[in-house]
Amino acid sequence: MLRIFKLTFASLTFVAISLIAALPAQADTINFESVPGLTPGPAGGVVPVSARLSNQLASQGVLFNSASGVGYVALVSIGAQATSPPNVISGVNAANVVNFSPFLVNFVVPSNPSMAGVTDFVSIRGDLAGTGRPITLEAFGINGNLLGSTTQPDSGGATLSLSVAGINSIRVTPSQFNVVFDDLMFNTPIAAGTTPTTPPPSAVPEPTTMLLLGTGLAGIAAKVRRRRKCDNGD
Repeated sequence: MLRIFKLTFASLTFVAISLIAALPAQADTINFESVPGLTPGPAGGVVPVSARLSNQLASQGVLFNSASGVGYVALVSIGAQATSPPNVISGVNAANVVNFSPFLVNFVVPSNPSMAGVTDFVSIRGDLAGTGRPITLEAFGINGNLLGSTTQPDSGGATLSLSVAGINSIRVTPSQFNVVFDDLMFNTPIAAGTTPTTPPPSAVPEPTTMLLLGTGLAGIAAKVRRRRKCDNGD
């Protein structure tokens, strides 16, 4: 009897672990509230060196650059004006002045930031009072080819997202010089030209199969228990 209960418990434990493992992985999130080595600057004027975000988050798989080509974006604190306060990022012009212009994010392999990476999901959120004007997210492949784009009205907290294989970089374009961005989310980048390693279909049974197995074993244990009670009663 004890042996049967041990077998049932072990089987149900295996079912639970398998179901948890079958859940989809959560995307990485960068909310810019704490960036190593940086201190947020003001939302205007020349960007202090201590507020220039470029490769400080390479170990998480991302590099930042303004479309003007200055090599970084501004880490800005806008306090209560943000829908997710206090820190956001903004594009910078060639004079190193915050001007809420377009910026770029390149994906690299977190364990080797010198290697280009690709992801299959990315999203970012506009984080200032809504203007109602369009904001745009574009995704590009390893060769610079456009993979997809999405545009929607800036509603103050609107999220732009794209799901497509092979994203190596994105370009974020505000409506005008009055939109900043926050909460960058993406699936962990992998080396370009590779695919995630997944087990063959037969390696891990489907969750439904595991539930049926666990239920069946529990039923067998219950039946044996009832039979033993009947035998003892006789």
